[in-house]
Amino acid sequence: MEKRTLGNYVRDLRLRNNFSLRDLANETDISYSYIHAIESGRVTPSRDIAAALANGLKGALPDEMLRLGGYLPDHRPKDLVDTLHLDLFASRLEELMSSSDWKVEGLAVRTSIDKDHLQQWLRPGSYQTSSSRLPDIISLYKLAALFNVTPDYLAGSTDDPHAFETSFPRPKNLRDLLNNEPLVLDHIPLDEADKDRLIAIIYAAFDSQ
Repeated sequence: MEKRTLGNYVRDLRLRNNFSLRDLANETDISYSYIHAIESGRVTPSRDIAAALANGLKGALPDEMLRLGGYLPDHRPKDLVDTLHLDLFASRLEELMSSSDWKVEGLAVRTSIDKDHLQQWLRPGSYQTSSSRLPDIISLYKLAALFNVTPDYLAGSTDDPHAFETSFPRPKNLRDLLNNEPLVLDHIPLDEADKDRLIAIIYAAFDSQ
């Protein structure tokens, strides 16, 4: 399995989007020759260019683009509770829903997040008990992606809707696990070709939705 780099991440996403180098250049206002140099690993783009590439490529994870570019650390705190500002999260979620005309019911269907949980999260003072479910990191990522903001902003860790906070926790990337861990599927050992096929199957499943 090919080692994950910023260059091959950009190239793979570009091909998945059916973009030529010139198509991506037009989408991002970055020269096609510079994009080619990034994909070839000859240059390391600035943070702004990495973010622009993430914005121009459907399916890109901005924080993954920044991590591969060296702008976010690999290891972060695992506990979202320590970095989640509940009142800010509630007010920002409510504001984003209002400005986009989203209702709780529709949001629950779109994100597959339980409606009762969403209603509780919008009223933080009403659910801070030992049995309450706090927002989890995957739900946070789903909501942030829908409203085109960063999870860091939604959680209250930064005041810039498109900024990333280096100490903010991140979910594990399945590709990194496949790259770095010896794995079996029940009794079936997975070699590098098997792992590549799994990634292709997962992408195909999500592309068909």
